[in-house]
Amino acid sequence: MRGSGLLLLGLISGALAQVLVHLAGDTLDTRAYTAMAFYVCSFIFLHFWTRQKGDIVLLPTLSVLVGLGLAEIWRIDPELGWQQAQWVVLGTIVFAVASRFRNWNTVADLKYVWAFVGAILLLLTLIFGREVGGAKAWIRIGRASFQASEVVKLLVVASLAGHLAESKEFLAAPRKRFGFLRIPSTRHFGPLLVMWLLFMFMFVVQRDLGGALLLFGVFVTMVYVASGRMLYLGIGTLMVAFGGLLAYTFFDHVRTRFVVWINPWPYFQNRGYQIVQALFSVAAGGVLGTGLGLGSPQLVPAAVNDFIFVALVEELGLIGGIAIICLYMVLVARGLRYAALHGDSVQALVGMGLSVLLGVQALLILGGVTRLIPVTGVTLPFLSYGGSSLLTSFAQLGLMYSLSASVPVGPIMPFKSSAEVGAWN
Repeated sequence: MRGSGLLLLGLISGALAQVLVHLAGDTLDTRAYTAMAFYVCSFIFLHFWTRQKGDIVLLPTLSVLVGLGLAEIWRIDPELGWQQAQWVVLGTIVFAVASRFRNWNTVADLKYVWAFVGAILLLLTLIFGREVGGAKAWIRIGRASFQASEVVKLLVVASLAGHLAESKEFLAAPRKRFGFLRIPSTRHFGPLLVMWLLFMFMFVVQRDLGGALLLFGVFVTMVYVASGRMLYLGIGTLMVAFGGLLAYTFFDHVRTRFVVWINPWPYFQNRGYQIVQALFSVAAGGVLGTGLGLGSPQLVPAAVNDFIFVALVEELGLIGGIAIICLYMVLVARGLRYAALHGDSVQALVGMGLSVLLGVQALLILGGVTRLIPVTGVTLPFLSYGGSSLLTSFAQLGLMYSLSASVPVGPIMPFKSSAEVGAWN
């Protein structure tokens, strides 16, 4: 009953946001009613499909984010809003399928298959992809196009989880010495290194550096959590800094983003227009916002994609922006909680990887549009316009819901500490 009440509250919030936008823009027509019906019916379907066997908080939180995204996208471009409503219907179907997945041993058994498929997708993008915003990350099939990196990030989490489930003890307490450092054997660390180099190379060659940074963050975090060694985290941080320096040196669009991030005001009329206009929009929103449908988000380029958070903050204000951030924090926290409840298993690593993936992606784009870090070009899950992003985000959360519904009842085994692994060896 609690789950039903929470979902009802979430649907009312999301539907109300859409109604306010339609009333403000005088766009409350048959297609708008149909889009809202799609939205409400999709989540009611998920409610009965899942039968509240998993986390009762995930679906209500998701419904609010999706509803706000639909409202703001429609407010900026009704045609894109109509398309997004259709993607939401497909996304809930993807969520429904993913939420019933239970065969996690297959994930571990096919770990190299997931890595191979991901590499093939990136290779196809490299050969046949088209460039958008400086990154060659899109594959066009007829009139449709999709971003392969959205699928690849889920495949990487699955592959990493499978490998780390078998090798975490040896990564935690390596026997070989390299100077004063203990390093794992090639058998256990080699596949990780090869996988990382392969994916990083392809992402960098495609110049999809936002995707590369996201993938690297998830990679380092998963290795650190599985091993418990700060050494991997430190090395990963140094490699991020070194990679950023190389990207700044060799890629013009990356250099432009860094220059604009440091001081956008001299470039207001050209390269810095987007971020400066975004800052103006956030300032115009103030604490309470201008009201849904009453701002000027269309003045910010790519407002329906990378900068949709800015559009929402302008109309919902600082309070609305903080609320959105809290919704993402809830999703990540719940995902990590259920990952921990699975103890020492591939399910725990998959859940942790999916949760970190969601959190890092949200952090990268939220920091970029508010000028805390350079703009990376990744989308904001569930809010930004885009079919490939929305579908993979629904699949991601569906798998997290599956993990919450399959938490073991008996005692669980925690990850081994380095001392325990040494004694075990």
